Order: sequence, then structure tokens, then C-alpha cells
Amino acid sequence: MLLARAARPLARARALSSTPTFTLHAFSDGNDFGFGRGAQFCMLNLRHDALFAAAKDPATLYAQKYEARRARIKRLFEKLDSLELGALDRAALSKGLDAIGLPASPERLDRVFRRFESGSGNLKLARFEEFLIETWGFPLHVEFSSELGSMGLGGTQAIAWVGRTVPAHFLLRALRQLWPLDVEDIAILRNDSANPDLDPQRMTLHDRTYTPSVGKDTATAGGLARTLLAHKPTDKGGFIVRVTATGGDVTYVPLRGLRYSGAKPAAVANPEVTGVEWALRSGLTTVGLGTALGLASVIFKGG
Repeated sequence: MLLARAARPLARARALSSTPTFTLHAFSDGNDFGFGRGAQFCMLNLRHDALFAAAKDPATLYAQKYEARRARIKRLFEKLDSLELGALDRAALSKGLDAIGLPASPERLDRVFRRFESGSGNLKLARFEEFLIETWGFPLHVEFSSELGSMGLGGTQAIAWVGRTVPAHFLLRALRQLWPLDVEDIAILRNDSANPDLDPQRMTLHDRTYTPSVGKDTATAGGLARTLLAHKPTDKGGFIVRVTATGGDVTYVPLRGLRYSGAKPAAVANPEVTGVEWALRSGLTTVGLGTALGLASVIFKGG
């Protein structure tokens, strides 16, 4: 089983009965407008034990996740508000930006406070929560499919569409949203050498921030999808998603590419695409701090 012991002493590796796996595929499909999705979109999948266990009631699973996230946001706010003023000034927020997943800089703080300050020049809890939800990604509607075996995707799968040309950090948000449990931190790592046991000591950080930070080859979702085809998750150069849950549990999740050119499974037909959704997925809308994520929703078919 490809679960590794966490690198950080205080973190605990999460034991699962089967290895969770993310898959990214430059999928070819059509939509309402006659545009070929093959030219615009990638399909992101997740296989996870919790998806199978909650297949009869997925809404409850994700509702619990987002309630846990709200509680964690409140705890983070209270931690940063060390003077118990009920609001964060620039100095207080700057201490938390790295944990949030944003590089700390005067320019970053200027943008955040221009958009989210509460009228007093500070951030109160409600506006702080809006800021984090926009940074980490809005809650997504989720369903499941167990009908993707013809694509080599066994078990119950979660499916999300992301624009091929959207920046890689949009994909980081999608990974965070697809994970069925609350996520404290998420990062994409890369193997320094062959790594059959997913040993974190053999990995280096590839991407963790919700701003552009990676090389040209993997700077977009489509670029990463192509790169994944050349590297198995256990190979040198392979990609792993490190998921840190609330409480410190760490799971190392293989991120693999998918080479598939067969007939489109009905489970991923996704025929009802609105103009707004098409624009969002293509990354055509103007967004602030990564809002809208470059993906409109998580789309699932089947049972």
C-alpha cells in the first residue's frame, strides 16, 4: 500500500484500506455549443475510500467537510487575533499568509485589504472567511460515478473539469475541493528519485501556493496533464499530492496521468454546460485572488 510515514514529526500518516489516487486526463468530449471539450478541458478524478462509503449520501459528507472548514477558519482567525480585538490588522494577517498558501508581501496585503477590509481598515471574521473561501476555493456540489472502468478508473470516482489553459494553482484548488475531508494544507510534490514506497524524504515541493509559482512545462492544467503521462507517481519525476488534514494527519496521494482515446463513457457525458460554466472552465472570466477557480463545479454522473 502506497502510504508513507509523514516527514514532519508531529504529523501522522492516515491509514486507508486502499490507496487514494488523483488522475488528470486531457479528455476529449463535446458540449452544448458544439465546441470540442478536447480543445479546452481536462478531467480530474479522485478515488478515495470515503467516496465509496458515502455514495448513498454524498451531500452529508461534503457538508460536514465545509462545516469543519468554517470552524477551522474561526480558529485560525482567533489565533492571528492575539490581542483579541475582533479584527485583524495588516501585521496580524501577514503572520498567517504562508499557512493560508499565499506568499507574504506588502503588495499582497494591499490587494487583500482593498478587497476585504471591513470598513475600519481591518478584517473582521466574516470578511476573513470570505477571503479564505475565495483563496482556497468555493464549496462544490459533488456526486459520484462507479462506471469509468472502461477508462481504467476503477471504484467510485469523483470527477471535476478544469480548463486546459488555466494556471496550475487553479488545479491546486480543485484538488483541495475534491478531497472529501477537511484540508488544512495541500501541496504537489515531486520525486527526486524512484520512490516505490512514496517516501516523503525522496520528494521536493513542486507547488503549494495559490499564485503562479511553477515552471513553464507544468504552468497550466494541460501542461501538467501532458507531463504526468511521462512519469508514473513512483518514478523519478513522478508527482504526489500531500494532503494535510485538520489535526495533522498527512496522506501522500499519487497523481497520475491517463492515456485514453476510446469511446466516451456515458458517466462523463456531462451534456448540460451553460455559457457561464463554459467561460469559467476555460478561464475566460476575470477573477480576483483566484476566485471562480477556473472550474465551474464538480460534475458527476452515474451511481
